[in-house]
Amino acid sequence: MLQSLPCQWSGVVSPEELHAVDRFHQVISDITEMTAKLDEVKIERERLDKRIFALRAPRAPITRIPDEILEMIFESGAETVPMFHNRQDSDSTFQEHCLQVCQRWRRVCTSYQSLWTSYSIHDIGGICQLELYLAQHNKTFPISIELQEAITCHPRNDVLFIRALSKFFASTSKRLASVGMGIVFPHV
Repeated sequence: MLQSLPCQWSGVVSPEELHAVDRFHQVISDITEMTAKLDEVKIERERLDKRIFALRAPRAPITRIPDEILEMIFESGAETVPMFHNRQDSDSTFQEHCLQVCQRWRRVCTSYQSLWTSYSIHDIGGICQLELYLAQHNKTFPISIELQEAITCHPRNDVLFIRALSKFFASTSKRLASVGMGIVFPHV
């Protein structure tokens, strides 16, 4: 960066050079101030953009669809909710995505219980997850279960799974609408 010190090759600094160096430092200071102001204006623009979106959202065509029709749309896209030990957000079902769209969709999805009655169990961790889920969200509606367990031919693991499954079925037997099995026996 330029300094307002005399140059090494000449001990004499002209007034014009001193003025140019001072002006240079002033321009650097102006840039710093303008950059800070620009950042403030960008934040305000983002805030206004969100506010405008929120004000326009109620006029969107989807808001004119009655809840009953929205329920039918959700039901036609509903998927079996997979339950397994290391379930990730990327494993989300159609209805779980609908929960995240807006408050209205969340309300319609959570109040329409038939979207949340079909589950697939993939491992012993899935049984635990489903038990917790049912205790919190779906306490009364009939449920359909699809078993998607790979029998490992490791007696200890298989026995633990079967015991957990038996306990689960015993606690939910009055609510079971259907049970399907897609058990895989891998080649040893």
